[in-house]
Amino acid sequence: MIDRKIIICDCGSIEHQLAVYKDSDFPDGNKEVIISIHLNSYDGFLKRLWIATKYLFGYKSKYGNWDEIIITKDNYGPLKDAMEFLDK
Repeated sequence: MIDRKIIICDCGSIEHQLAVYKDSDFPDGNKEVIISIHLNSYDGFLKRLWIATKYLFGYKSKYGNWDEIIITKDNYGPLKDAMEFLDK
């Protein structure tokens, strides 16, 4: 069974979220945690058009595309549960 929890960034932006999936459906008894990060927050049509144009012409930043998610004691519960899930 897969258990999914979502962590929303402490800044309150729904665009900054982290999905934590706990999966224990393996015949050999193994468990895994999958963390999926969604951090897109491009402002304005022209900014998105500029990024799309660079993508079409093959531009790749050597640093990747980065953003952030703020984890505090108020929203870290699902992440803590996932780590404890792996330890059991």
